[in-house]
Amino acid sequence: MADKYIYAVARIRALEMTLMSQAVIEQLVATDSYKKAVQFIIEKGWGDSDKASMDENDILRAETDKTWAAVAEMVDDMSVFDVIRLPDLYHNLKAAIKTVVAGETPAHVFFDNAEIDGQKMLSIVSDKAWDRLPEHMRDCAREAWDCMAQAGDGQMCDAVIDRGTLLAIMQAAKKADDSLLRDYAETTVAVADIKIAVRSMKTGKNKDFMKRAMAECNTLDIDRLATAAVAGMEEIERYLADTAYAGGAEALSESASAFERWCDNRIIETIKPQKYNPFTVGPIVAYILARLNEIKTVRIILTCKLNQLPEEAIRERYKIAVMGDYDSIYGFATLGLDTFPVDNLDYGVTLLKRLAEDNYAVIYMTEALASNLNKEIDRYREVMKPAIILIPGISGNTGAGIAGVKKSVEQAVGSDILFNEE
Repeated sequence: MADKYIYAVARIRALEMTLMSQAVIEQLVATDSYKKAVQFIIEKGWGDSDKASMDENDILRAETDKTWAAVAEMVDDMSVFDVIRLPDLYHNLKAAIKTVVAGETPAHVFFDNAEIDGQKMLSIVSDKAWDRLPEHMRDCAREAWDCMAQAGDGQMCDAVIDRGTLLAIMQAAKKADDSLLRDYAETTVAVADIKIAVRSMKTGKNKDFMKRAMAECNTLDIDRLATAAVAGMEEIERYLADTAYAGGAEALSESASAFERWCDNRIIETIKPQKYNPFTVGPIVAYILARLNEIKTVRIILTCKLNQLPEEAIRERYKIAVMGDYDSIYGFATLGLDTFPVDNLDYGVTLLKRLAEDNYAVIYMTEALASNLNKEIDRYREVMKPAIILIPGISGNTGAGIAGVKKSVEQAVGSDILFNEE
């Protein structure tokens, strides 16, 4: 039925309001110790209030469980989200194989919200009872086990399971009724294949390795992609230029960070057309991805705090810039933000592009400057980062900043900060 998601989407809109705002993320970054950072998120309602003591992993696991539990209350058939959940299931297989071969169980390596949790997966792998796995996992599990247990090749074990994950995503997408999920799966697999090609080229992997790691999809020829990767980066760019992923080729020619951002934004662009359509699963998928990436953002910050890294080091992963005339922006430097005075429009155009490429999650810009950069700003309006937020300058408030803040902050929520490289 066309209206089966209306109730769920209405609830999702309410849940979206509970996502951490940019200001809250900044407050978390500013806490002066790991203990205070953990206490901060507990006070924001994170974790399980029934447990007296929880560490970082317990809290984040509880938040992941809450996310899927909330969705399960709204949607009868959770299989529609297999394209998102399958990576967790295959991660558990990978972790279980390595744990059994190593003979010891490290803490916090499994996703308990997966279809098969850590303990059950350990039992299956220990017994080599592959028939207890879903059918789509069995051949992959056998091959990965042989790579790790017999050949001692951990890299190939990873490659086999990663490919199995991508194939399972494509298989699940074929069963999906919603075209959004099929498009999301296609884009996810294609982007993963491109990343495999780029990373394999950089690490000197051969074509056979790449083809064992890549998965077939409709929009890429993985044989040609792998052949191009063997020849070098220019050949990868040349091949992609003739595909639906020509933007990836352009990003690769610019910088590694530009390419990673393009990969993130390509997936977001797939979801965007139906993000606000209450008759489709699109808004629910968009919320799940935003929520999971918010959790990833908090994990990054807590990890930095646990290792006693200064705020400056955290901001290497989470950077904020301020652009505008010097008199309007110099005070922001005292808040730890990066200030960039702009005295002519040509420099403003060049600077905005460079800051976006340098992984700035948020760019504050004076309204006076923004009024002359509308075309450039529009390029970033529908992507997750950078979020461009307008602020008044010393010349006064034009009103554009107030109108645009809500939308821009929504884009900034969870930025890594949404989809940053790990």
